[in-house]
Parts: sequence; C-alpha cells; structure tokens
Amino acid sequence: VSASGQKSLPIQTAKIFNYSEEQAKATFHLLKQQQELNPNQRNWKLEEVNLLFWLVRRYVQNKGITSERLTRRDWIAVANYLPGRNFLQCWNKWNRGRASMNIKHRWKVREDENLNRLVGLYGTKDWAKIAQLLSHQTGIYRKGKECWERWTNNLALYLVNSK
Repeated sequence: VSASGQKSLPIQTAKIFNYSEEQAKATFHLLKQQQELNPNQRNWKLEEVNLLFWLVRRYVQNKGITSERLTRRDWIAVANYLPGRNFLQCWNKWNRGRASMNIKHRWKVREDENLNRLVGLYGTKDWAKIAQLLSHQTGIYRKGKECWERWTNNLALYLVNSK
C-alpha cells in the first residue's frame, strides 16, 4: 500500500518483459479501480508503464511486426487496455520511455556472431527486423541503426580485412 493508501503492485521496471498474463490482468484491474477513484490523474505510475511495455511487446509479437511499424489503429488497440490513457499518451510514453531504456551496452562476442548470422540470412536492407531478432535472442535491446553501425564500422570491415 502506497503513502496515498492505494494498492501498488510489487513490480520492478527491470522485470517489464517478465510480466505474466496474470500480473497484466491484475494490474489492469487495479489501474481501472484507481482511475475510477482519481479520473484526473496525469502522471504515469510505474504499474502503467510496465503494463504499457508488456502490452506493446505482446501486441507486436502477435502481429509479427516491430514496434516502429505500429499504426494509429494499433496504438488505439493498445490504449484500450490502459484505463484513463489515450493512444497519443501511450505512443508518446512508449517513444520517450524506450529512449531512456536504451542504455548503451558493450557488444558481446555472442551478439556479433548472431549479427553476422542474421545479416547472412536477411541481408543488409532490413535492419529493424535484424535488430528485433537480435534483441529477442540476446535480451539486450538494440535499434536497427545500432546494428547497422556495428556491422558497417566493425564486423564488415573485419571480414574484408581478414580475407
């Protein structure tokens, strides 16, 4: 129970992607109750952010697309599961929140190997897809541009020079 007397779920931001279906449903119902009690709430709660990230991840997995390709209609569908939030608020929070989550990580040998394999499979055109697959395999969020830069500046040069 928080200082304001409202229940809050013991969910850490680091566990966003480990959310279970049951946790998502419980969070949805809790947020719906809180929204009914305080319909003018503006700031995002940790539970809302966690649910948003879980919803977007689940939604793009079900549709087989990347989050960058979500349309207005997709964001409306996602927002339907966040009480008191509209599609624009969800879109803004997703885009701002992901930028702050994108902490720079050093590239690991395993990531380089996976990147080489994925470039071999998909070529050098669809970096968003390669980044999505690489992020899924390694658990480290990478953008398409980041993968392209790693490939162009490090791995492709290494392969050319090693021949």
